[in-house]
Amino acid sequence: MGHKIKLTPSIFAMRERILSIVFVMASIICANDALSNEVHPWIGGLGDVKLTRASDNFHARRSTVAIDINPLIESTHSRLSYSDIFFEQLDQKRYGYSINYLTDYMNNDSETFFIFGIEQVSGHALLAGQARHRWKIQSDSTLEIGASRGRVETIRSIDENVTLIEYGVDVEHRIMEKMTATLGATKIHFSDENTRNQYRAGLIFDLSRNTGTSIQLRRKQYSNSNQESYSYFNPHRFSEDSVIFTTSLSVSESIIRLKGSKGFQRVDQRSKTPTYSLEIGALTRLTPDLKVIWGLTRSRIESFGGEAYTASGIHVGVSLPLR
Repeated sequence: MGHKIKLTPSIFAMRERILSIVFVMASIICANDALSNEVHPWIGGLGDVKLTRASDNFHARRSTVAIDINPLIESTHSRLSYSDIFFEQLDQKRYGYSINYLTDYMNNDSETFFIFGIEQVSGHALLAGQARHRWKIQSDSTLEIGASRGRVETIRSIDENVTLIEYGVDVEHRIMEKMTATLGATKIHFSDENTRNQYRAGLIFDLSRNTGTSIQLRRKQYSNSNQESYSYFNPHRFSEDSVIFTTSLSVSESIIRLKGSKGFQRVDQRSKTPTYSLEIGALTRLTPDLKVIWGLTRSRIESFGGEAYTASGIHVGVSLPLR
């Protein structure tokens, strides 16, 4: 006697989402093929999974399928993606999905980036997006402005549907041939009536442009207007000083990027907490068409309660051309 599989409403909902996104992606592919034979869409992120684990009690995962379309204009890049989202903290689990469209336009003097879509987690829908524009003010200076809308990703914030809108500006100026100064400011409005003012400054020393090797001295600080919200990390004052080292190298068929930082964080009037972060990422070409993108991260950061905790993550992606 065969076993019967019981289809729950969540399984039906997931099936409908997957069928819808496949239909939309297929329509875009057919439309672009009809416009020009030079358009070669790529399917990227097949099995693309991002995992994050913090202090053994929080776990986040995003599984993404994306179609990367080479447009008729070579300087424009477009992508359509679908993600299944999962959050877990202690014995609480929250599920969701997102559908996003990205476009990026570049020329010699500027770059404009847009991403917008819909995200639904635990029954709460959100129109999310991001827009950034970066251009050269002079030959040795750049200015970037941007804004975004999203949600705060903790279990309590998801249940309370805490969202945020942020906008900011960043300036870079090359002081010397191998030294660049950076300044930035961001204002964040949370839906729980909290406002965060964030400032950052840095000095970047280029050791080798061929390998992307640099050392950065960075200072970041922010303040919150409402300390009565305990749904997320929300101190009255926060500051961070760090030294960051980055480099890249080629090994066989892989391009590997390394990044490490060491510094201190301080929350309100507490003692300074020593912190660090380590990142390794790579793009490996298995065949002329098949590429694998992967990365590992680990960091030690300040927590809301005053104790430091560790966070780790893994990212794996596959890229294939659609012929």
